[in-house]
Amino acid sequence: TREAILRGDQYVNYSNVTLKEGGKRADILLAIGEDVEGKINAEVLSIPECGECRSCVDDSCHKLCESRLAKREELIKREMKRIAKGGGKKTSKKRKHDATKGPKPKLTAGKSLGKRKPLKKPNGAPRVTSLGNKRMSIPDEQFPEFCRRIGARGTGERMKVINAFVDENPEVSTRQVTIKFSEITTRKMPSWMSEKPKGKAFMFYLRGRFYHLLPENERPENWEKYAAEDELLWKEEKRQEKEKKAQSTKAVAEAKSAPTSETENVSVEAESDGEPLKKKGKV
Repeated sequence: TREAILRGDQYVNYSNVTLKEGGKRADILLAIGEDVEGKINAEVLSIPECGECRSCVDDSCHKLCESRLAKREELIKREMKRIAKGGGKKTSKKRKHDATKGPKPKLTAGKSLGKRKPLKKPNGAPRVTSLGNKRMSIPDEQFPEFCRRIGARGTGERMKVINAFVDENPEVSTRQVTIKFSEITTRKMPSWMSEKPKGKAFMFYLRGRFYHLLPENERPENWEKYAAEDELLWKEEKRQEKEKKAQSTKAVAEAKSAPTSETENVSVEAESDGEPLKKKGKV
């Protein structure tokens, strides 16, 4: 293989070449940041050839001159000692990240590293968010005030009304107030109103059966008439809801009691030895 390379053959078989790792050259190249090999070669080539060794006399010998080779070995040993003592350029080591040090992480919206501050009542006392199994519904004495906030002419700010009432009354829950709001309001504009308020896409109107809870100056004219009409409408709605619930319950009960498959006895006649036979089977 060596001779083929020296002859400059186009195709060379490298199957017999054994690659070895390590060696003096490899150790020298470990000096990162310095051209150690180039410096050694420059010093070696500065020495004139002896002209007496086999490498200088025989043209077929491609080894380095013995005097230059001795100088190279000397320079390699010297550089290896210097590198072993730390004479080469020092490479900076990456510092390990210490999770306990460094800048504090930035807080994002909706996240907090500290404890959550308790909700406060308007008077500064902590807000109660749950009373166990007790329903935090609107008390009877505060219900007229809640109806007044909706008003006979309605409101287009549903959540604003609910949240404001809950903030001022910590003993009630947002869920219960929202449920009550849907029970006492309607999307249909009352017949006594001439036109819908401008600028509001969705309006919620107080039902007529609750007009008596409003202050006298906020009730519409002939409010008793509209209250009676809405009372009859409310009773009819409840009756329909009760019927639908009963029908649904009945349908579920029938579905449970219905058999999975119908069976009946049938007679099958067959002749055997001239005598008819009757067999009963299930289909």
